[in-house]
Amino acid sequence: MYKQIYSLTLILTAIIFPCCQNIQKDNCPTILVDVQKTGSIDLNQLSDLYDIVALETTEKNYIKQVEQVFLIDTFIVVWDSKSNEVFTFNNKGKYLYSIGSKGQGPEQYGKIEDVYVDYINKTISILDNTKQTAISYNIQGNFIKADKIPFFAYAFKPTKNGYWLLNYAQNKDRNILIYMDKETGNNSKGYLKSDFNLTLMNTNNFIEDSNGNTFFHFPNENTIYLLDEHSLQPYLHFDFGKGANPFKDINTQAYQDFLKMNKYIGGINRVYIYKNHLFFSFSKFNGINNNIEQFNTYVTLSDLKVTNYNYSIKHSNKIGVSPLPDIVGLSKGKLVYMINPNILPPKLINKINDSKANYNLSDLEINNDSNPILIIYNLDKKH
Repeated sequence: MYKQIYSLTLILTAIIFPCCQNIQKDNCPTILVDVQKTGSIDLNQLSDLYDIVALETTEKNYIKQVEQVFLIDTFIVVWDSKSNEVFTFNNKGKYLYSIGSKGQGPEQYGKIEDVYVDYINKTISILDNTKQTAISYNIQGNFIKADKIPFFAYAFKPTKNGYWLLNYAQNKDRNILIYMDKETGNNSKGYLKSDFNLTLMNTNNFIEDSNGNTFFHFPNENTIYLLDEHSLQPYLHFDFGKGANPFKDINTQAYQDFLKMNKYIGGINRVYIYKNHLFFSFSKFNGINNNIEQFNTYVTLSDLKVTNYNYSIKHSNKIGVSPLPDIVGLSKGKLVYMINPNILPPKLINKINDSKANYNLSDLEINNDSNPILIIYNLDKKH
């Protein structure tokens, strides 16, 4: 089955890239995302339930806000953006240690801006804007190296010879995306010029698929780009219809004025790609001081079929409490959702504890102060 999917994806890729030179989105595949049409997604049709893991709670590792979860062999790595720490657990959820520590030493960081995991070499890199440094550790938490980054960056992607950096036009050429050569420390490439100050939105700007391809996106634009050390090429563009920003050139006053109204649909974020699967989130902004509605989208890359969903996700019947709809990680085909006990009413906390045997959580008592429970699905279906 996947051989057929790979073939279709390769055909799609072959169609996309010859027509997308010089960062021209007009000739690239555009997917219409109609916010008026929402449905449900059945994870049982896409994947197998792989594991349910309750993360141990101690005084050293109380998680405040999960930014991303990475699964590396038998390790679970959690980036807690509010605590400004990276925690490591074993695959049963037992807390092991933190990666790095806060401080001014050469092996320490000040503020974690982004985290990158090299699954092949099993290394974890932290982007620290306060020291303008990229610090690398092995999976055991041992320091490897620290590279100076002479630019402010809000996300990064290490390469063999340098770093891709999301700089948000804070460089002399006003490029949003720049490439820094590691040997010289210079900005050697730049893309997506903007003379305006853009609103910062945190997301996983750099992602990799199952074939090792790197993709880039940022929420001010609704395009996913394919990225390598030599070029940036549009991969897919998303059209949100009447509510979308009608101005395509991000480097225009009209584009910026429309965004300032804060009444539009778009802002793709939390993009994840694996084989034939594409997941992302977007928002419907209802004007200044009004509420923001969050949506999720699933796309099958073989036929570009779109499904929008809010909380309507069909999970395995082994899960008595539904996880949050937002994906918090995708590692080697393992899709990670979470149940956050600190937002649950007592009735649901009791339901979890009453069915702990089904969760394989018999050693833990779950309460409102417990760390998240990870729900992991395997997109490489076994049946």
